[in-house]
Amino acid sequence: MDSVMQAVHPALPQCVIISFDVPCLIQARQRGAGPVGWALEDVSNVSVARASEFKPEYLFAGDRMFPQARAAFKGAWRWAVYQVQDPAYAVRLTAQGADLVETDAIGEMLAAFRCL
Repeated sequence: MDSVMQAVHPALPQCVIISFDVPCLIQARQRGAGPVGWALEDVSNVSVARASEFKPEYLFAGDRMFPQARAAFKGAWRWAVYQVQDPAYAVRLTAQGADLVETDAIGEMLAAFRCL
C-alpha cells in the first residue's frame, strides 16, 4: 500500500482506490485515500455483512453479478459495473441502477454516446 499511495499521491484527489481485498482498502483509507471501491467476488451473506460494516464509497461488480449484487447489497455506495463493451448494454445497466460502467472499448463507447 505504501507504493500504491506514493504512486497516486500527486493525483489522489482524482483517484478511487479499488481492490478485491478489503484489508488493502482499509489500509489505503488509513494512509489518506479518499473514496475506495471494493470489487466484489461474490454475493455471499459474509460479503454483504462486510460491505455494511466497511462502507466503501463504491461497489464494483461484474455485469453478470450486478443484478443479484444490487439486490443483496443495501447501502449508500455507488455501483460500478466492469468489463462492459457494448454501448447499448451499458445503457441497460444504468437503467438497472449502475452509476458507472468500466470498459476496455472507450473509443466505441464515446463514439456511440456522441450519436445519442
